[in-house]
Amino acid sequence: MIKPTPEIKNLDWPRIMKEIKETPESEVDKVATAFGRITQHIIDLTWQEIELARALKDQETVIKHQIKMEVMKSARHIFHDCYKHLVGRKAWHE
Repeated sequence: MIKPTPEIKNLDWPRIMKEIKETPESEVDKVATAFGRITQHIIDLTWQEIELARALKDQETVIKHQIKMEVMKSARHIFHDCYKHLVGRKAWHE
């Protein structure tokens, strides 16, 4: 089993996955939903970390978290584009 990253370990990971698994969505839609929820959660947490680092005037940490956030946004964009081209609709609403 894959261990959750620090960003998602505070999520109720088993409950969220169970909720998604029990939906009537197709398997590919379930993957899109899980990926979307998890990556958005990481982006939201990272934004909070950026704001804290700014308040503490810690520019190095701000930059580190900005990079992390942009990587997550890029991953979401890549997934979304692949999903849209292969499935024919948006993976999630942004």
